[in-house]
Amino acid sequence: MSELGWRFLTRAQKRAILRGIEEGTVHGGPYHLEVHPTDRCNLGCFFCSTRGLRTGHELDFATIRRLVAEMRDVGTHSVCLSGGGEPLVHPRILEIVELLARSQIHVGTLTTNGIGLHREITEHLLDVGCNQLRVSLNCSNEADYARMMHTAPATFHRVVDNVQRLLADRARRGVTRPDVIVQFLPYKANFRSIPEMYELALGIGVDGIVFNGLAYMGEDSMMTAAETNEMLMLFEQVLRIDEYRRIRGIYSLEQDISQALVEIERRIAGRRAQRPAWKRFVDLARRSDFSIGEKWRHHWRMHRRRRIQTMLRTGDDPCIMPWYTMTVRADGRVPICCVLQGSGAESVQDRSLTEIWKGPRMNRMRVEMRRVIAQGPAWRFDPRRDTEVRPMCSCTHPGADRCHIRSFYYCWDLRFFHALRRTAATL
Repeated sequence: MSELGWRFLTRAQKRAILRGIEEGTVHGGPYHLEVHPTDRCNLGCFFCSTRGLRTGHELDFATIRRLVAEMRDVGTHSVCLSGGGEPLVHPRILEIVELLARSQIHVGTLTTNGIGLHREITEHLLDVGCNQLRVSLNCSNEADYARMMHTAPATFHRVVDNVQRLLADRARRGVTRPDVIVQFLPYKANFRSIPEMYELALGIGVDGIVFNGLAYMGEDSMMTAAETNEMLMLFEQVLRIDEYRRIRGIYSLEQDISQALVEIERRIAGRRAQRPAWKRFVDLARRSDFSIGEKWRHHWRMHRRRRIQTMLRTGDDPCIMPWYTMTVRADGRVPICCVLQGSGAESVQDRSLTEIWKGPRMNRMRVEMRRVIAQGPAWRFDPRRDTEVRPMCSCTHPGADRCHIRSFYYCWDLRFFHALRRTAATL
């Protein structure tokens, strides 16, 4: 998952979000924007979840320039460039990135398939200080790549070479951004290569790895219970080695494996605790694949992760997207929800960002989401009252799909997380 620009949010802006939730309104924002520059793509991935929504449009530069001016006026601090289609096929992508930087709006995340990461664009991303680059590599070898993305096998090596060159250029400059993340998509046909995916990412030298499952698959492509258990064993195998040093997250859009992952983490921690402290220290000191600084940071990151996992098990991590961010698609439409991309009909071609952000549909979404937050586990979807939210908007709704991006970006901010829970308790 991308960071959604949360790291750029000020304390005052966080307080404004909480006040908006408390009062049932909105104060400021949108603070972050997801922008789909184009619906066009240079791959034909069979699993693409946005193919059915594509209109063949792309945002013209005049519209983007107007959007950036509005973002600057309302205090939007960061943008995620994604799709939709493939952002790097937009003919003026370099100008878009430069315009955002000149307007002091962070390129929080650029999500790409990596084919267009030629030297000119990578130099540009290094120049403007792009925060995170997320590359959808998806698999571990050229045969799987060609089958999944419907392209020539050589394209796989081209993407790997592009990422390695960017990392080399970043090292040459002595900078740490962009943070380079590769995404893999384990599913029924390729999950047995999870260890190879992990080794490939380490070999490339990326900063982080995210495993995501596919969504909206046909029944013949769904994993059996036995296959799911085998996949979880492979995840446990790589987690024993990595312990979330490079792995940033493991998700499955096909099924909820979150509790199974918690159990895996407990087993790993339990077996580690059985060994004498001195032996654990010696083994850690001998590891040459991470620096002393990385080991120290990892120790505290895992300490924080355990605290967060304890909080997340309660289900009190509601969606706050309507108070924080919104999405602008390549045809100019603004969906009411970042997950339900087909929702909403208002367009930036007809109305300003502020008019949409503070308009009746977004306000109705906030009223309904505030009810979800206030009622917690007791909330149940009511089609007579709930016109914008869906059962998945509450992770405690019986039988509902779990929204996979509900809280991932703010749950690491423990100060805000605690404040949000206190706010929810007063509603």
